Amino acid sequence: MDAARGTRCKVRGTRAIGSGYLEVRREADYPVLTLGFHDDAAVVHRFADAKSTWLLRARSHIATGTAEVPIQDEVTEFTSEFVHGLARAWEVVQRFAVNDGFPDPALWDEM
Repeated sequence: MDAARGTRCKVRGTRAIGSGYLEVRREADYPVLTLGFHDDAAVVHRFADAKSTWLLRARSHIATGTAEVPIQDEVTEFTSEFVHGLARAWEVVQRFAVNDGFPDPALWDEM
């Protein structure tokens, strides 16, 4: 099963229960892209290596305030600056899974 198709299957399964977290990587350990979501609120992280973490800024805020999404085994709160609609976040994940592409580097904030 190719990476994009496998990732699609995982997202469909977790979307059915309303929230989820997944990690997507190519054949190497890094880079890794993660997607945490609850309902339509989603957050995307990029790990370039074991020491650097980046958060994808939202192009437009879907809400004001904060959103809570699962990140690994915990629910984490994020400001609307980093919260995407699930469809947009899924586009980012698909692009990475298919061709290792990332959105514009200016949209990522290092943590």
